[in-house]
Amino acid sequence: MHRQHSISSDTNTLSGLLLDSARRRPDRESVVVDDVRLSNDQRLSRALAVGAKLESLGLKRGDHIGIFMPNCAEYLDIFFGAMLTGLIPVTINSRYKSHELAFVIDNSDVKCLFTTGRINENVDFFKTCLEALEDLETRADGAVNTPTAPDLGHMCVLGCTDERFVDYADFIDSSAHAEPLAREPHDVAFMMYTSGTTANPKGCLISHRAIVTNAIGMANRWRMNSDDRFWDPLPFFHMSTILPLAACMVSDTVFYATAHFRTHASLAVLEQERITIAFPAFPTLMNEIIGHADFCAAKLPALRIINNVAPIDTLKRFQHALPQTRQVSAYGLTEAGGVVSYGSPDDTLEQRTETCGRPFPGIEVRAFNTNNDSVCAPGEIGELQIRGDCLFDGYYKAEDATDAAMMDGWLRTGDVGVVSTDGYVSYRGRSKDMLKVGGENVAALEIESYINTHPQVVLSQVVGVPDERYVEVPAAFIQSAQDATITAADVVDFCRGKIARYKVPRYVVFVNEWPMSATKVQKFKLKDLPLGARFEI
Repeated sequence: MHRQHSISSDTNTLSGLLLDSARRRPDRESVVVDDVRLSNDQRLSRALAVGAKLESLGLKRGDHIGIFMPNCAEYLDIFFGAMLTGLIPVTINSRYKSHELAFVIDNSDVKCLFTTGRINENVDFFKTCLEALEDLETRADGAVNTPTAPDLGHMCVLGCTDERFVDYADFIDSSAHAEPLAREPHDVAFMMYTSGTTANPKGCLISHRAIVTNAIGMANRWRMNSDDRFWDPLPFFHMSTILPLAACMVSDTVFYATAHFRTHASLAVLEQERITIAFPAFPTLMNEIIGHADFCAAKLPALRIINNVAPIDTLKRFQHALPQTRQVSAYGLTEAGGVVSYGSPDDTLEQRTETCGRPFPGIEVRAFNTNNDSVCAPGEIGELQIRGDCLFDGYYKAEDATDAAMMDGWLRTGDVGVVSTDGYVSYRGRSKDMLKVGGENVAALEIESYINTHPQVVLSQVVGVPDERYVEVPAAFIQSAQDATITAADVVDFCRGKIARYKVPRYVVFVNEWPMSATKVQKFKLKDLPLGARFEI
């Protein structure tokens, strides 16, 4: 029988989980990042060495440090090293350009910024930092000064020969180790910025309680244990990695990550390491996996669970491609500690593909009718709202935005969905993804779900664009399969007579590459692409 994971006084914080695992099983392998393999004890030792160096810089409990780097073992050293010494790590989106980076560095009040001189997938992190902090001045003692971010006092660079900055090699001095500071569940563990659309991103303050609560729920829902090997190719600055990593710490599961997703290499890891739980999470990655020439489900007999968030027909296609696994889906957001509900491997195929599972114990999710301020009946669509220990501690330096996000203790997600009689959550789209076509409300997800059933369509994204007659009409952006012959007219014809006339796209645009944030398509950027000819329906 599977042992249910629970919170104890030693493991009620992220730093406590790290210390506990090193004490109980020091030689146990815990994290694999490409070619770097670390045991529990090695991971703790490296983090404490970083913590000692941070203390030597004069940083005090509660200070913020920023991490602007690609996935690497050093990222985790910094993340946990800061946490163990009472500092608050700020995970910064590695896709940010100089303007966005400058805003976050200033807004988050980081006193030390970590970056890298290594160029990863054509991203020059160090150059981006210098562009963001164009008025940066350095001093002989290694400190920095910039009016752009007045609190920034140090900049530490991994793999850089520029002597003006602190060399990260100085942070891994095994002769110096910090003494871990006690942390409480209500303490802020880290800060993560939500992706902005038309406004600047907001810093979410995430407590130890929020992330550990969800990690325990995740580990129990999937019956994770020390025999499991968990593969997650997503970025470290995002909840889609930090929450699964925490769940692996709860369950003594080995966590596999990578600096950059490459399909061939990923398939090799899945096969050779006998991965049992895979977390591609998003259809752009999953489509590449099952569409690769080397993909063969029979080569992955150990794989038991695979998580993706996608339209129903897409999830069923993924399940068909890997029949020996249980395809599950999820619902959540950064402000709620990442994910608040996962499908269970015990659920039926319909429950696993048509819903996002049930909330974890201690977490409530309801659908709310914002038109008449009433709780929706089971099965009735409304705004999804969340209550429980998983909730964030507010947006940093944005009290008005925090107040607007909350209603009598419930987080207003801005998502539209339903909750069934037996508690299953079904996501129907963002309220901002709702189109208003000639007075009719249309969920973009509904149109996408249908278009995605076309055999030559890999992925579609629908946005509303201005229209003189209808105020707004759907525009479909489509990634087609390799060697596909489908045309824009074919897409429109595919929709005619199958979905309501006002839902049929008036514009169809084919794309080879999506504008991404961390893990999501940035739909607002699609509206800047040329739309081409308008179809009359």
